[in-house]
Amino acid sequence: MHRLVVTPRWYRFPFMGARDLQIGAVWTAPAARQQGLAQLAIAEVHHRFAGEPVAFWYVIDAPNSASAALARACGYEFVATGRRTRRFGSRLLGQFVIERLVHAGEIETEATAPDCSAASAAGRTLSVSH
Repeated sequence: MHRLVVTPRWYRFPFMGARDLQIGAVWTAPAARQQGLAQLAIAEVHHRFAGEPVAFWYVIDAPNSASAALARACGYEFVATGRRTRRFGSRLLGQFVIERLVHAGEIETEATAPDCSAASAAGRTLSVSH
């Protein structure tokens, strides 16, 4: 029905800090979409790490407007654009690389306050093109 994966920094996300976590592989079955499941799942992640000195990242594919809307709804701030690299000809072995930092006020879809849950902390979003 729904899945979400939380991963620490690793070679595919070299821009992340040592204590950062990345929320990814978010997917909801088509029949269960538009019911707030993804937003509830992200709120649960924020709740489980409340009080921990972590920062969250949410990487989206640039054309995925539903994923971008979810990130905004959960209070994630759009901070950069980037690209996915290939290594040995494979995207699976590549990295997500930041190409341009976005400053506050440059974009009109910036979210500044978390509203997935009262305990959540605002995260950062990287929009990735292929």
